[in-house]
Amino acid sequence: MNKAKEIVNKNFTETSTGKAIKKNKKWTLLLVGDHGEIRHIRNFIGVIKTLLIVLIIAVSVAVFYIVTYKNAKNENENRAWL
Repeated sequence: MNKAKEIVNKNFTETSTGKAIKKNKKWTLLLVGDHGEIRHIRNFIGVIKTLLIVLIIAVSVAVFYIVTYKNAKNENENRAWL
């Protein structure tokens, strides 16, 4: 529990006056292990962005292959009738 409080406190910083608290723009994913230990992924937004880019590329490649396959199949069917 202490580590969680430290991580939460790190995400808040005091301004120069010391009165107002400003929140940092960092995201951290906290995971609790089997024995209560806390594991964190500090650059959570970066991981999500990377996975999203990989997913978009994979879907684009799949669509390209499907369209190419259908075009080749249609050409072969048209040639069989000639």
